[in-house]
Amino acid sequence: MKNRNGWHGLTEIANSNRSKKISKNNASYNILITATPVNKRLDDLVRIIELLDIDNLSDEDYDHYKEIKESKKKKVTREDIDRLKGFIDQFLVRRTKADLNKLIDKDSEKYRNKVGNKCRFPKVNDKSYKTGESIEDRSIVEEINNLSSKLRGLNYLKKFEPPFYLLRNEKEKEIYIKQRLRGAQNLAIYMIRYRLRSSKLALLEYLLGTEHVKEEFDIKTSKNDTGNILETIKSLIGKVPHKGKGLEEQYFPNWLVDQDLYDQACKDEMDIYNKIIELTDKLSMKRESGKVDQIIRLLNSHNIVIAFDSSLITLDFFNKLLEEKGASIKSYIATGSNSSVVEKVLKVCSHETKHTNTVIFCSDMMSEGVNLQGASSLILLDLPSVIRLVEQRIGRIDRMDTDHESIDVLWPNDSEEYSLKSDRRLIETSAFVDATLGGNFSIPADLRNKHFENVNSIEDLQRELSEHKGDTGWEGSHNFFKPIELLKEKFIPDEVYEHIHDVHAQIKTKVSFYKSDGDWCFICTRGNINTSPKWLFLEIDKKPLTDFIGVSGALTEKLPFVEKQRLRWSQSKLDNFLKQFREYEKMLLPEKQRRSLDVAYFILDMYRMKKTISKDLKSIINRNISLFNPSIKDEVVDYNSLAKLWLEILQPAIDQLRNKRKNRRKALNLSALKDNWKSISLNEDVLKRILEKCETTETIDHRIATCIVGIKY
Repeated sequence: MKNRNGWHGLTEIANSNRSKKISKNNASYNILITATPVNKRLDDLVRIIELLDIDNLSDEDYDHYKEIKESKKKKVTREDIDRLKGFIDQFLVRRTKADLNKLIDKDSEKYRNKVGNKCRFPKVNDKSYKTGESIEDRSIVEEINNLSSKLRGLNYLKKFEPPFYLLRNEKEKEIYIKQRLRGAQNLAIYMIRYRLRSSKLALLEYLLGTEHVKEEFDIKTSKNDTGNILETIKSLIGKVPHKGKGLEEQYFPNWLVDQDLYDQACKDEMDIYNKIIELTDKLSMKRESGKVDQIIRLLNSHNIVIAFDSSLITLDFFNKLLEEKGASIKSYIATGSNSSVVEKVLKVCSHETKHTNTVIFCSDMMSEGVNLQGASSLILLDLPSVIRLVEQRIGRIDRMDTDHESIDVLWPNDSEEYSLKSDRRLIETSAFVDATLGGNFSIPADLRNKHFENVNSIEDLQRELSEHKGDTGWEGSHNFFKPIELLKEKFIPDEVYEHIHDVHAQIKTKVSFYKSDGDWCFICTRGNINTSPKWLFLEIDKKPLTDFIGVSGALTEKLPFVEKQRLRWSQSKLDNFLKQFREYEKMLLPEKQRRSLDVAYFILDMYRMKKTISKDLKSIINRNISLFNPSIKDEVVDYNSLAKLWLEILQPAIDQLRNKRKNRRKALNLSALKDNWKSISLNEDVLKRILEKCETTETIDHRIATCIVGIKY
């Protein structure tokens, strides 16, 4: 099963009807396809693990997940977060743009787009432009920044409901409240600077609402009315924030406890915002006009320009300025909400495009899921602090199937008062993305990801994105197949690999014996249309390795020290390892299938011991149990087939058990059916069907494609 999702938030996806259907599947392998990063927040990690199905966890990983899921008192550590991400890594296959370009360079003729042109990611020319604000504007913005530092962020302090894993002692209560207060203040400051960086209108919309801006600046817009922080603060008067269980009033400052003091704090907050409004009204339009002039200059060397900004009201205003300055310029405003406009934009930016003198204003709703490869230039009208968002914007034209060898990306070179420099302390991960701080207020989703660190100059920002490019925010995560790629690069020359790659003839089985520092064996089974190849590494007195990462590591360790000259055939050594292979064969199954067979055997055994069953049923049960006993013979049971048949019985049973549980925090995997085995009805028809439908597979000799045996001498 391929679980193909590109989402804006894991929480939303995990709760959707689609994801609930996905989580109830009997697939042997799940593949998560997304360009969206995994958040480091605990709840998101838990939900994505549930989306991938907790029965795909090993017993050890499941116990760890269960402890985190069920415990109300356990304090979640960074190690817990890393371990959960480590499980997700097992489903992660990453390909960066650099990786893909290397593959293309090996045989470019194989990579062509739908119009027949060769594919390759283009060279990105990062440039910068002056935003044009005046000295007077810069002075006003500095005053706004100073005023905003006095805000408390009361709109982010409406309630205090800590997550279940916090507040084990008095110190943790104090830390939690201090984090909330600091985070609320930082967010309030950030929102002022974030909106101001977009435009004067964007800030006024945040302060006074969309309707006010539409009337004052005579703007036509289809967006809904948003903003008006003044009205929000006013509505808080008379409503002291709610404190959850365990948070006594003694831990809070007086103004969050006493009604009169809280009302005065709200009025003080409103006074600050009113002063900011007065200063904002004094700002000129030189910054906004300068950005539009830069767009027009880009049209001198590019047919189509993509212009991104986070604020819809800013895009509407810029489009109005563009119409006033250049009557012959064709423009579109694409926000993602109007499907007909999106369709037009996709046609304008298609391979077959013949459009010229065209500007497409895009909101961040257009930063994912659309290909605008017909354009060769993109301008960032505002500069997000989040690397991923900048990367996604640029990714609209930085496409493998572009017709352009190079593209231009223009970054705003903001003056210091507008720049990201002052934002750095506001958007530190510890303040906004702390994995164990609950969701009592809505942190903007983009602030939960990796931010630019080197903000001293526009060149530093461009360099950091270049180094980060292709990572798409999965920092700390690893490509599951990377160890295999490294193994190939270390031991197989490219010319040998390419030669074998195109050979269709098959060798029945290749067995090699080498002198080594100990007895060990590597076995690779042959894959087919229904099953993938399996790897097994056996070593005397050590636990067998069945995962690609573990086996790759073992081979990387052993192969450099083997003698190059092969040894004579050793049947006794080979037979010993083949016997072990058969004994460990179930370990090669995916965790869910392995667990299903374990539960199935348990249930059959419990039924067999019942005194009330008939002789016929007991006979059929014994025949089913015999399928689980490994042996080396001409024809053997296909455990993949057997597991799938049992999952048809066990999956509905575990789904029903999960739906009936009163405590939604309680974790249940297939093993929970052992305590509820009586609820699973096994009759002669069900068991006969398993015997009839269970497939057999080839002998070991036919299933092994490669076998390398190390022998100690």
